[in-house]
This record gives sequence, C-alpha cells and structure tokens, in this order.
Amino acid sequence: MHINTVGSEGDTTKGRSTMKIAALGCGAMILLVIGGLAVLFVGAVVVGLNEKMHDGRVIGFAREFVAEIETGDYHALHRHLSEDLQEEMSVEELRALLETPHHSMQVVPAMPVAVMKKGGETDRWQAQTWFGPPTAPWTIVLSFDFAREVDPDEETYVIEALKVEIALRDLSEASLAKRAMEFHKALAASDLTRAREMTDDTLAGESMGAFEQRVAALQPLAGMDAEVVAVLPLDELHADVTLAIPAHETAPFVTYRVSVMDVISAVEGPRMMTIEELDPFQNQQDANGKTVFKMLPEQQAVAQ
Repeated sequence: MHINTVGSEGDTTKGRSTMKIAALGCGAMILLVIGGLAVLFVGAVVVGLNEKMHDGRVIGFAREFVAEIETGDYHALHRHLSEDLQEEMSVEELRALLETPHHSMQVVPAMPVAVMKKGGETDRWQAQTWFGPPTAPWTIVLSFDFAREVDPDEETYVIEALKVEIALRDLSEASLAKRAMEFHKALAASDLTRAREMTDDTLAGESMGAFEQRVAALQPLAGMDAEVVAVLPLDELHADVTLAIPAHETAPFVTYRVSVMDVISAVEGPRMMTIEELDPFQNQQDANGKTVFKMLPEQQAVAQ
C-alpha cells in the first residue's frame, strides 16, 4: 500500500517530491522531514526483476539513472528529464530532491532497481529503488516513470515523473529476504535437492560432501525461530540478507547473498556479527564527528 506524503510544497502530480530535504554542513549530515506527518507505508517490497520481461536497454537506462545519482552529476541527471519536467524542476531543485539518496549511496548502494510496465502502455515504465540503513524499519524510496523516445538517429529514454518518499517497511517482506528465508529453511531441514535448486553454479557445483558440510553447520539452528534483521545491497544485482536466530547464543547470525533472479550465491555463518557489519550506517561520521545519517525524533517515533 502506498500513501503519498504531502507537505507544504505541493503535491506529487507532476513528479515533484513533497518530502522536504535539508542537508546540513557540507551535506554529510542528512535530516529527513516528512511534510505534515503522513507516512508512506510499504507492504510487500518487490526487489526481484525478471530480465526476460524487459528490453535490456530499458533496464539499463533505469540502472544508469540510479548510478548517476550516486556520482552526483545533477546536470547529467537533469538532461534525462522530459521537457515538461525540466521546465518545472531546475538543476538546483533536482539536486535538493536527490541529495539524500546521493549521500546514502556513499555509504551503502541502492537496492537493485525494480522495473515494471506502466499500465498497458508499450513504451512507458515505472522504476523503483530504496536507500538507507539496511536494518532500519524505514527506508527512502525513489520512484520514477520513464518513456521511450524514438528519433531517426537513436532511441532514448526520458524521465516523466520523479519522487522521493520515506516509507515504513517490513524487512521480511522484501523479495530477496523471502528467498533467503526459503533457502535457510531448506538447509535447516536438510532438503539438499530443494536447496541446490536455489543456488548458482558456484554453490550448486560444490561436491556433495562440501555441500553437506555447509548444511551440517546449520543443523544446530533447525527448529529455532529466525528473523530477517538486515538487507544490505551490494550492487545493482545482489544483496546480503542476514537472519538472526536469537536462541543460538554463540552464533546467532547467518547471511545469504541473493540476486535479483532469486539465486543464492554465497552463505556465511552461523557466526557472530558486529553492529557495523550488520549496518554500515551505524557509526558513519563526517569530518566534524557528526553522525552522517539520522532520523528526526518525529520519524523515530513513527518507526517504532
């Protein structure tokens, strides 16, 4: 369920974000302010991407646009906007809108971009990705609509609408997290056939003895409740999903690397983990010793 946040700066009808963003100091200290106190809720977060459903150039454009946010080239980003959106949003306004995602990506990459058709249209798509602390019950959501433009010389894409919002989320509902949990349960139950079906060539190609050893390491966790505590994006295709098993005091964490194609490529654990390993945002500070990324008290209250 998506509820647009509404603030004093207007609505999102033409792609303008309604979330007010303020960057303090040199831009390292980031504060998010929700207009009013309306909050965007995210139920099931879809991060999976079926490559067969989309032209590779469509997916490539969406990924490149997000990559340019990381570099902070706002003039290049502005050139991707449609003529109508360029008239409505200056380069500086675009910078203000995307500054928080930009700073977030300096610490942790964006989640893999999800792309879907816009209604029944053949040349328009919607894309979405998420930024922020991998352990937090909230996230920053970037969504944009884009269209294909064909001229005699080349095929190009333009952004027709662009929004940055804040959302509450359930980590366990993320597509990659669900796959990690499914794989974890298969290993804990010694269902080697099912587990191998979910792995890439690296894991699936292990000798039966090596794979059995990996399964044996997880046997002490069988029957213990597990919960998703972190979804840490690594690049445009992969994220590390960490499960916590509170009942196992000596090695309570297991991490599974999952791709957007729902394939497991690495397993780490059971093991102990530091808070910095779980969430790189925890102790990030600027040159003045200030926390790089934090929520305002109002947001903390909403997220609790």
